Amino acid sequence: MLRRKLPWLAALLFLAIAAHWALAGGIELVVVRPGGPSPSDEAQANVGQLMKQIASLAGWPAESASSAYFNREDEGVRCIQSHKAAFALVTPGLYLKYRTRLGLAPVVKMTMKGVATTRFYVVAKKSGPASLADLKGKTIAGATLNEPEFVQRIVFENALVLGKDVTVKAMGGLPALKALRNGDLAAVVLDDKEHDALGGLPFAAAFETIFTSNPVPITGIMAVGKNATPDQIQALAKACDSFCASPAGKNVCDTFEITGFAPATAADYADMVARYGK
Repeated sequence: MLRRKLPWLAALLFLAIAAHWALAGGIELVVVRPGGPSPSDEAQANVGQLMKQIASLAGWPAESASSAYFNREDEGVRCIQSHKAAFALVTPGLYLKYRTRLGLAPVVKMTMKGVATTRFYVVAKKSGPASLADLKGKTIAGATLNEPEFVQRIVFENALVLGKDVTVKAMGGLPALKALRNGDLAAVVLDDKEHDALGGLPFAAAFETIFTSNPVPITGIMAVGKNATPDQIQALAKACDSFCASPAGKNVCDTFEITGFAPATAADYADMVARYGK
């Protein structure tokens, strides 16, 4: 089965818990992945272990830290604002879109196999469209299209105007690939993990990659406005620095092929911000 495991999400992919609760006065991390996995019992179990470890490494009482996960942009942003969350773990697209509105300040970024960037791909049926230009007037799909501005401006670098040059459908990678196989779509946009898993599908031989994006920086944990104190920001950065070396953290990092965390600043994303525009 094709699974979405974006690098930026990696170790904290399943930082999820029911969206309706938050610990008053505590330190909350809100994770927002539009079109990502839905919260589940497994996700809620993982969040307890992960947040306990982060709190321990940060020197916070375990009961002081809480988290919430959303796979819908509107719900996630609303939670960040209403809960006055101290930290947010968001996609590159959400960082670009809400960096000013929410006052997002990068604290740490994630690295995968020593690399702090990712790529996106477009696949089509063999003997079908051979380039982005060939997709004009057709329909494309993919979970990444839950963030159309990001795909158009950063992934496609404005080579296609979504909604004008092409019709888009935001849907999961596997359903989208099945629709592509059946001839209902012209192409599918995949993240790097989906693309890596493509070869495991029984019908993968019918597809070919017609576009590979330039490297895109992997985002990580952001401080939200003035909601986190300088001491909390420093403690979280220190906790993440040693996370993959800790017994509990190492298991998570190994599972998701994470090299580790590194300090991040707005300068790490300045080029992407300039290309994205306002």
